[in-house]
Amino acid sequence: MMPPPRRVMITGTGTGVGKTMATAWLARSLTARGVRVGVYKPVCSGAVDGPQKPIWEDIERLWESIDGSAPRERIGPQTFRAPVAPPLAASFEGREVDEQLLFAGVDWWTGRCDVLLIEGAGGWLSPLSSGLTNADFAERLGAETLIVAPHELGVINQALLVVESIRSRGLPMLGVLLSQARPPRPVAGAPADFDFAESNMAEIEARGGVPALGLLTFELRDGVIRRGRRAELDLWNALTPRAP
Repeated sequence: MMPPPRRVMITGTGTGVGKTMATAWLARSLTARGVRVGVYKPVCSGAVDGPQKPIWEDIERLWESIDGSAPRERIGPQTFRAPVAPPLAASFEGREVDEQLLFAGVDWWTGRCDVLLIEGAGGWLSPLSSGLTNADFAERLGAETLIVAPHELGVINQALLVVESIRSRGLPMLGVLLSQARPPRPVAGAPADFDFAESNMAEIEARGGVPALGLLTFELRDGVIRRGRRAELDLWNALTPRAP
């Protein structure tokens, strides 16, 4: 029997914090270094209308990040149209999230990748199904975790709450990755050259005892993620497959 790939749960402090973009960026970065990468979103809710059928943009971005090397239905096997929590979105369609399929979807990647990046739905404690949160799912898998948090006011508190919850479950943490989708606004009363990103990362590291891995800024241009100011950001050592 083939050993399973290394499983890394990409979680976040909430919805819309940049998990998909960070996961896609990581997939591209690792693939460029010769690592066989799988991407998996166990359940995805929130579709837009396409020319012929609904499109789940998160799944499209993940599919593009591995150059379409796996079928979309293996990247996101359970999809629902409403942009709400998956169990609620499923109920709107007279359906339920299939918990067995959540785990079977992970198993499919065995032998097909070295590292499996699993993007959660919503925040760390958001419901994934009627009986499981993202946290429960990660714990059942024994997955390592990577926290994505938006670089904005309040991020220290948000990140530390997730760090504390993950630690209480005994799961390993690779660190916290700050994300920034748009240029920051000036802060009245602060020096013009004050680096709030460095300040936030230092606070998270000192108070949470977890690595703050850097700031990722991004723009979507033909499915390419552009790294931002902190060019030394590199998860290569953290995510390189371990020797048996």
